[in-house]
Amino acid sequence: MIANRYFGGRMSELKNYVFTYGTLKRGQPNHSHIMTGENGCAEFVSLGKTTDLMGLIIEPRLNLPYLLEPGIARSSEDKQVIGEIYRVDNDMLAYLDYFEDHPDWYTRQFLSITPFNKSIEGEPMQCSAYVITNWNRDFLDTKKYPRLSSYGNNPRRPYVEHQQSFDGYVEVMMKECTLKYLSAYKCNFFAIPGIMNWCYFILYFLICAR
Repeated sequence: MIANRYFGGRMSELKNYVFTYGTLKRGQPNHSHIMTGENGCAEFVSLGKTTDLMGLIIEPRLNLPYLLEPGIARSSEDKQVIGEIYRVDNDMLAYLDYFEDHPDWYTRQFLSITPFNKSIEGEPMQCSAYVITNWNRDFLDTKKYPRLSSYGNNPRRPYVEHQQSFDGYVEVMMKECTLKYLSAYKCNFFAIPGIMNWCYFILYFLICAR
């Protein structure tokens, strides 16, 4: 179904269905991006859930919700993931591609979504959703990355803005790699071969001083 709506004095064609499961949901940190009208047009359709069992996890260092690519990172603890269905225009879909860093970070794919609103025609629906395809094999560890059925921002470990998340990810990984490297040599710097290893040591302290 294609709907036409007036937004900001202009007619917009809402022909794309998008399933949001993370920070874009109502009451979550980035909901304003989808509903202000500045980035395109969108309207809420229904709550819904993935028709198939999927892996929704939280990346603990960045506190980002990751929906793992269907059919790849499978686990016996996968669940039907609950989220929200929106109908958006092409401008909003293009903005969401930019916001989710598609296809470099998240990748937009069609998923089968079962709406909670039974009056919607053609259920289950095919909706665009942003999933993680470049996933880490550690994500298969369900003790470290428990599977969730829904996401909610945790005030004790709040969501970090997207660019800050990327910067933070680089910083964390550099610290971890450098510490492991130095630990392997028990901090005996004169035993560390090569000038590049001294560069790792200096880089670590520069990062810590930020």
